[in-house]
Amino acid sequence: VVKLVNWGAVVLDIVLILVAFLLAYVLRYQFQWLREVDPAYYTTFVPYIPMAAIQGGLTLLAFLLSGVYRFRRGASLVDEVYGVINGAFSGFVVTVFFIFFWRPLVYSRLFFLYATALIIVFLIAARLLRRATLRVLRARGFGVDRVLIVGSDDVGLTVMRNLMAQPELGFEVVGFVDDDPERGSTNIGRFQALGSTANLPALLRSQQVDEVIITLPWQQRRQILAITGQ
Repeated sequence: VVKLVNWGAVVLDIVLILVAFLLAYVLRYQFQWLREVDPAYYTTFVPYIPMAAIQGGLTLLAFLLSGVYRFRRGASLVDEVYGVINGAFSGFVVTVFFIFFWRPLVYSRLFFLYATALIIVFLIAARLLRRATLRVLRARGFGVDRVLIVGSDDVGLTVMRNLMAQPELGFEVVGFVDDDPERGSTNIGRFQALGSTANLPALLRSQQVDEVIITLPWQQRRQILAITGQ
């Protein structure tokens, strides 16, 4: 599980959550947005540190449990945004629950509402920036995996076209192999025919292939097992 978690993203989120709480304090007590603070209840940021740590920890825990840090190629932005919003509100709800029963007079509910809104904005912005950066880097060839397709029928052709149409995924199709003599020797547009599956061991080395995608139908399961055993 540890290998599936992007710990760099976790550290960045911790920093952004801290900034969100600090800015929430400024908005609530310096600018006094939405409602003025009674001078009798004016306080420094220090009393908020324990509850801010609790809410931040609960938010990160919700992210970890819901798989927010398990970045997958092809994952939609909608899924990422939903994960951030759901995790942030989970932390907020539990924190407010504690405050409701504890009822410390020093705490402002608006402070935690501001902090939650800022956490959502900052973390979504960070993910948008990450996506934009990856798109630029992959367009220049950085972090791109070279892919070899097995099978050039309708399924194989669809896979190749989808990978080419979505360069942000970070895949480069080096070509395809097919045991049909005609298909295995006939290029399909920009997709290069590289012979039959017997050439796979040599092609993996000569083409510096990172991944192999098998698109053969399930009826050819024996051939699939033979290929995966190479």
